[in-house]
Amino acid sequence: MFEQVFKNIDDSLSGVHVDKHIVSKISDAFGLACRYMEGHSHSDKYSAKKPTPDGLNEEIERFNSLKKEVKKYKKSVGGTQ
Repeated sequence: MFEQVFKNIDDSLSGVHVDKHIVSKISDAFGLACRYMEGHSHSDKYSAKKPTPDGLNEEIERFNSLKKEVKKYKKSVGGTQ
């Protein structure tokens, strides 16, 4: 039973391409965004802080930049949008 599950997972992931640079950027962006979540456990690297309009605009710009980078990468490896 589990053998088939693992085969299905392998088949599902066979077309996945990963750019470690982009993964690192996404991970950092997630950590930065977590600073604004009340009750969220924060690491020392991303200490909690109150959101400001400027800070939220930075998050939006970071997201839009990452989104463009991911889209460009997908195109370069033959992926779809």
